[in-house]
Parts: sequence; C-alpha cells; structure tokens
Amino acid sequence: MRTLRSMLALPLLILALAGTAAASIPQGIANGDFCNGGIGWNVNALPGWNVTFPAAGGNPDCYGRIQSPFSGSGGTSSIFQTFNCGEVGLPANCIITFDYKLESLDSAPGTAVVVVLVDGVAQFTSPAAPTDWTNVTITVPCGNHVLSFDLSVAPQNNGWAACFDNAIAHCEPIVPTASSTWGRIKSLIISE
Repeated sequence: MRTLRSMLALPLLILALAGTAAASIPQGIANGDFCNGGIGWNVNALPGWNVTFPAAGGNPDCYGRIQSPFSGSGGTSSIFQTFNCGEVGLPANCIITFDYKLESLDSAPGTAVVVVLVDGVAQFTSPAAPTDWTNVTITVPCGNHVLSFDLSVAPQNNGWAACFDNAIAHCEPIVPTASSTWGRIKSLIISE
C-alpha cells in the first residue's frame, strides 16, 4: 500500500510543479487594451514627443497614444514590451492582432507612418496617410518576443498621433493540410 501511495504521489507532485512553473510565466501581451494606463509598456520617446494612455477615445475606451511635436525634425518614438507567446520550436505560430489609428494634427499634413516591430524587425508599416481604426494581424514563430509600436515622422512633417488598442497574442498550432489525390478515375458510358 505504501508503494502504491508513493507511485501516485510522484505524478501528482510533477503535475503540481509543472502547473506552478507554467503559471509563473507571463503569457500574451500585458495590458493590451491599455485600461491600466502604461502598466506593462515601456516608453522610448524623443524630447518634445508626448506618450499618453487616455481612458477614453480608443477602440473602444482606453488606448495608447504617441504624438510628435508640431515643430521639430521628425524622428521615431515607441511603446514596447516583452511577452511570451508559447514555446519555441513547436509547430505553431504566434498570432498578434492589434488596432491602430494614424491622425494628422496639422492643417497641411506631411508624411508619417505607424511601424510595428517584433524582435526589432518591421512586421507592419501603415500607409503614409491618416486612417481611422484599423485591425492588423501579424504572424511570427511562437516564443518570447519584443513587440514595439512606433510612430515614425519624416523631417519637417510634424504634428502626428499614432493610437494603439486591443493588442492580443496567442500561440496557435499549425494544422497540416491533408493531401488529396485522384485515385482511379471512373467513367460512366451511356449506350444508346
């Protein structure tokens, strides 16, 4: 009886430890709806640029906002975070979705774009024109990543705002497609 208890206790202990380890690893993007302000996000802003996390006006409600100054030499500012999206090496993809909006604050708009980087590599660049809320999906391998939302303004084209909301990431298994081939071709002959 003692041996049986020992045999049952070991798998239960392993499951408990595995559950504890998995629970301690943050999964997905933290505060992707920005309703906790800037918690979970880091800011890399040029002097004179403004990064805020308004409680209203997003898609809907809270959002993150990067705004360039009305006078300046252009440049790029960002909000970013490191997050976990599944395990490295699995036959799976990390699906990242988010909403963005690009606003011109000048009466004569110049050029600015939203650039979204994953691990320092640009995965999405918006058109260089104002846009209303737009949903974007990016696919990268599963694992740990750094997600960066950037506003990039061309020199002397200032007075722009980039808004971000609803950032979500999840690791999704790749489902192989079944190959289909033609077997025997059957024909029907109709005689008259």
